[in-house]
Amino acid sequence: MKDDMLQMLTRFHHEVLLPDVQRIVDDAIEKSVGSLRNEMNSHFDEMYARFGRLESEYQALKAGLSRVEERLTGVENRLAGVENRLTGVEDRLSLVEGRLSLVESELKSVKAGLARLEARVSALEMRVSALEARVSSFETRLEDLEQKVTKESQILELKQQVAALNNRVAALEANH
Repeated sequence: MKDDMLQMLTRFHHEVLLPDVQRIVDDAIEKSVGSLRNEMNSHFDEMYARFGRLESEYQALKAGLSRVEERLTGVENRLAGVENRLTGVEDRLSLVEGRLSLVESELKSVKAGLARLEARVSALEMRVSALEARVSSFETRLEDLEQKVTKESQILELKQQVAALNNRVAALEANH
């Protein structure tokens, strides 16, 4: 009987109690796990959405970085061109500085020549002033001489007139 009872209890346990307990436990687990699964699934969905946004942002950043790299390459090329031009300008500046040194030395030479020329011009101006004074003196003397010549020519004319009158008087006397 003990064995029968044990068998019966075992059978009761397997057929009635165990399925009820399993159903209750399964329902409780299903409820917990289901809610956990739903919660996990919604977290996964949020993570996938976030990954999607991150992937979109990553692609946008990648495209933006590509554009920045292209522009940077363009800027680098332009900078290389500017550097080349700057090198050319520096070379030309060196030539201009050399030419400027020559011009400065020529300017010094010209200034020295100008100073000598100014001294000569000053001396010539003094000589011209002296010559002008002499010319003025000659002009005065010439005017005096012209007056004398005018007087002498008047005297000569008078002498000619007197000679002509003397000739007429002599002719008249000879005729009478």
